[in-house]
Amino acid sequence: MRILVIVILLLSIAATGCASGTGKNGKVMLDGKEIVSVKLECADFCKRAETPPFAEKTFTKENGDALKVFHKGIVNAEKMNGVVDYVVTFFMYLAFEDGTQKKYVLNVADEDGMNALLVNTEESSQGYTISKDLTSELRSFIYGGESERRMKLKKKFACGCSCACGRYPHRLQLLQSALYRKRHLGSCYKTRWIQAGYATRTGAYRIFH
Repeated sequence: MRILVIVILLLSIAATGCASGTGKNGKVMLDGKEIVSVKLECADFCKRAETPPFAEKTFTKENGDALKVFHKGIVNAEKMNGVVDYVVTFFMYLAFEDGTQKKYVLNVADEDGMNALLVNTEESSQGYTISKDLTSELRSFIYGGESERRMKLKKKFACGCSCACGRYPHRLQLLQSALYRKRHLGSCYKTRWIQAGYATRTGAYRIFH
């Protein structure tokens, strides 16, 4: 009887591991199905950038650990309280081995120290936040590390002081918008993001309680 209980327990653990995680032969599993590709589509907020990173970008097994990183971002995302109002940076499409797909909103800014926002489009008012560490890994795959776009912006908006103006990826558009203002801090201007769903430390969204 004891042996039977142990066998059942082991089978349950194995089934849980295969349902979501890395299965046999390194397969990346979500809800019992293998993820074969992840496609990102540049959406409205992404298109507003002076130089959008891409129109579409697809990740497969050939892209190293990319699928595992996107999977980690999804399964480790933390549910947020309140109703989330947000702009859309990327639409993310997960394609499974059985031909089905799942669609998400994924907001990852090309800026260090921020949390990504994840939304399942089937529950569009419920947001999930992704840790800074995982966001950093996602950013690396999405933007390719220190992207050419960021380097150009750093040159263009160099302040000549300790504050790195160029670190804000959409600074030009934001400064031109009446929805944003800048506050003088010491010898340098630092943008204070208000309204319209963009915050430097919380990602591209607002929360209403």
